[in-house]
Order: sequence, then C-alpha cells, then structure tokens
Amino acid sequence: MEHGGKSVAVLDGALVEAARRGDRAAFGRLHERYARVVHAVLLAQVPPREADDLTQEVFLQAMRRLDSLRDGDAFGGWLLVSARNRAADYHRRAQ
Repeated sequence: MEHGGKSVAVLDGALVEAARRGDRAAFGRLHERYARVVHAVLLAQVPPREADDLTQEVFLQAMRRLDSLRDGDAFGGWLLVSARNRAADYHRRAQ
C-alpha cells in the first residue's frame, strides 16, 4: 500500500522505532492506523461486547512487547497475529 510515495510498512517501521525510543505520539499513530482493523478481527471472533476491551488489551500488550518485534515494518501483521491470539485466549478462558 502506498502513502505519499512511501509504503505504509516503511512508515510503520519509522513509527515503531520512534515508539521504542519513548515517543508516545508515534505509538498513538500506530493505534490510529490499526485500531479499526484489530477491532474488526476481534468482532469476527468474539462476542461484540468483548471486542472493545480486547482491542485495548492487544494494544497494551503491543506497547509492552514492542522491543520483541524484530522488524518494525512488520508491525501490522504482528499486531493482527496478536489479535487472533487474544481471541483464542478469550475462548480458552470461556470454556
């Protein structure tokens, strides 16, 4: 995907690096970019009343574990895997 001549992945990588250095606004931009898609992934897998809270949990976990992400350009995919895993955890706890 292109954004002003640069791929979103390149922009994601720059935002991830800034967030790793403590730039909260950079992480806020990542949240703005991905919150709707994370929420949509969760809505497809958990009851609607749970999706908002789980979306926030995904982003809190991402913020805490940002240093474990090897390639900042892969942030979107990494985050969506986290969302799917959070949905699976929800169903395991519900059983």
